Amino acid sequence: MPVRRIFFSIFLAVGSACVAGAFQNHSVESSHSSENASNLTLVNQERKQRDLPLFALDSHLVAAARQHSQETARVGKLSHKFPGEPELKMRLAQAGGKFDSVAENVAESDSAQNAHFELMHSTGHRANLLNPAYNAIGIGIVETDDRIYVTEDFSHRVPEQTVADVETQILKQVNQIRSNNGLVALKRANTPKLRELACQPGITPKAVWRDISASGTTVIFTQSDAASLPLQLKKAAVDPTVKNIAIGVCYPPASQEGFAMFTAIAVLYR
Repeated sequence: MPVRRIFFSIFLAVGSACVAGAFQNHSVESSHSSENASNLTLVNQERKQRDLPLFALDSHLVAAARQHSQETARVGKLSHKFPGEPELKMRLAQAGGKFDSVAENVAESDSAQNAHFELMHSTGHRANLLNPAYNAIGIGIVETDDRIYVTEDFSHRVPEQTVADVETQILKQVNQIRSNNGLVALKRANTPKLRELACQPGITPKAVWRDISASGTTVIFTQSDAASLPLQLKKAAVDPTVKNIAIGVCYPPASQEGFAMFTAIAVLYR
């Protein structure tokens, strides 16, 4: 069997974005969507056999993967970043993805099926394919005369929510914890200033107290999933002496680059 080449890459939720134009080369022939679907089936069969959640096919990731495979075929070598091309996290954001972690496999082979076999027998690529933290995939397959280039882009896709949605969800969860412990629900104070403070890098509880003229238990946290609360806030929620809560949420500039991370401030006081 001839030697094939495969690369993999992993990126967590950091970085910035830039824009690159789509590559067009009519001498490169893109494969039919049936081959992409076939590879998705192969990948999900691997995950199903191991009781892992199946990948959802993400159109944003598909577009990014296809564009990268086109560039790979044009250059004729494997890389996660060609001259003038954004880094992985930037490429996926540019395509419209929203995520908190991403990864990529690239391969060159003589068929899409052989590329999948080779990726599954390479430790780093296999880890990406079977990582339960990723829930979305995009596959881009491009053929030249005698070679096939495959890009697999992965992400942990997160739902898009407004700051108001996140704030409401935080309040609901705090009051559910209180209800479970036989405590009355907290009343939410109207403090729009907290949203501005949440957007300030390195904001501290002391700065929050000074700017909103209130003191109490202040919890500041950054995450992507509004469906879970940090332990510190869960503990503060069961304090029987507090009666009110003020909440402010901000999506920092990096959230416009694909990473759907928010910063939240919750102040619980009497």
